[in-house]
Amino acid sequence: MQDLLGELPKLGNNKRKKETMATLEEVLEYDLENYYGEGYRSGALTAYYNNSPSYCATLGADEILESFEEAYLGEYDSILDYAYELVSDTGQLDGIPSFVAQYFDYASFARDMELGGDVWYDRPYLFRS
Repeated sequence: MQDLLGELPKLGNNKRKKETMATLEEVLEYDLENYYGEGYRSGALTAYYNNSPSYCATLGADEILESFEEAYLGEYDSILDYAYELVSDTGQLDGIPSFVAQYFDYASFARDMELGGDVWYDRPYLFRS
């Protein structure tokens, strides 16, 4: 049994993980070289990387950026601001009389999006889960 346990590290894919794992610095550099070149989104990218360390540790820089692109919703002062924008942009309340629509609870909607795991927020950056 000891012989088998001694062989386990050799059976794993530790080498592959090290080859694909990208540090935050590598991701930011890759982003600058291959995307916008100005680094304007480095804060959002840093927030994404730091809030998803286990996930990002299994990916290369290009995969992290692809995942970031899918998740990043933008900069907002609060999730409530995003809730207002989302409802407005998608026309969720269009066709509903204004005397009824005024009772829509944006704060509860925003809270439910966060608590339900639809979005996560690292001020001022908002991400889709």
